Amino acid sequence: MLERNQRRLIVAWLARLLLAVPAIVAGWFVSREDPRFWVIAMVVALVFLALSCIAGLYAPHLTIFGGSRKQRRKKRARRPF
Repeated sequence: MLERNQRRLIVAWLARLLLAVPAIVAGWFVSREDPRFWVIAMVVALVFLALSCIAGLYAPHLTIFGGSRKQRRKKRARRPF
């Protein structure tokens, strides 16, 4: 079992990794010394999260991942619902 301090350290590193890319993107538009920098980085992170959720929902239905339309129609016809 991890100690309390070790768990806090793991959570801190996960938060840093999750905010690294949005911080780079926010750095293109806002100076790092600006007090609103981390707020903008959080907004960018939430947009990335929302876009990845949307992509995860719709990616299986795209022809790139699901094959041709005929194959998808056959798969849909076999489903009872």
